[in-house]
Order: sequence, then structure tokens, then C-alpha cells
Amino acid sequence: MTSAVIYESVTTDNPKSAGADTFSNAKVVYGVHAIAKAIDETDIRRTFYNLKRGNIPGARKIGRRWCLSLLVWNSEMHGDAA
Repeated sequence: MTSAVIYESVTTDNPKSAGADTFSNAKVVYGVHAIAKAIDETDIRRTFYNLKRGNIPGARKIGRRWCLSLLVWNSEMHGDAA
């Protein structure tokens, strides 16, 4: 079983998926733009500010790139693990 990873310019394993379905198979999202899309935030600056302040559960900085565990995000925000 492969784990799906979303980068800013790459979608899931299924190339036909788009929009809200893009993150349905993902476990980790990389990049501020992809994180903003995953958490339904329209303002990239606000997302980056919240990432720096530690206000987004499941977000970590690895080197120079931000990543977000969608399992942690969903469990903290919605009470379910996906």
C-alpha cells in the first residue's frame, strides 16, 4: 500500500481527480499553496502566518518546506481520522 503525497504541483495517483477530490487519498501535503488549498484557506499570507505561529495542527517545517499531515488535521478539526 503506497501512501499518497501531494506536492504543490503534483496531484494524487489518479490524474483525473481535481478540486476537492485531489486531497481525498492524500496523507501528507507539501508546500504552503497546497496546504492552503487543503485547509480551504484562500489567503496564502494568512496560511503562512498561521504556519509560522504554529496554529495549524499537523503542520511541520522540514528544511525549507512546510508539510501538513491530513490525518492529524482532520482529527483535530473534525474529530475523525479521515
